[in-house]
Amino acid sequence: MNNYLSEIIKLEERYFNSSLHFTDNIKVFYEDDISLKGYLIYSIVCDEAEIISLFVKEENRRCKIATKLLLRLKQVAKTIFLEVNEKNISAYKLYLKEGFTVYGKREKYYNNKDTALLMKWSDENC
Repeated sequence: MNNYLSEIIKLEERYFNSSLHFTDNIKVFYEDDISLKGYLIYSIVCDEAEIISLFVKEENRRCKIATKLLLRLKQVAKTIFLEVNEKNISAYKLYLKEGFTVYGKREKYYNNKDTALLMKWSDENC
């Protein structure tokens, strides 16, 4: 993990304008063989997880990496929450395909005033 930590922090700053600070309750799954292809950052309390960030490098998209990362998270959490920009159609469709449902929205949630859709997955959905 330490091999990729600085790269993940740089990607978070570049793509999400996020200054992420890792603490004990923030965990990361990453997909790689020789270089970092994608990662999922989440926090977990008991059996509930919240996705903080899911990112796959452009050249590795459409290779099922995000699906694999979500599957790994589903193996450790019974319920997963996230926010997704309503304009991020590809991410929204991925989450729907993976069994997430919309349960609310936050207007003007992001710095650019875009709306966040609140989504949830539960193993009870299956």
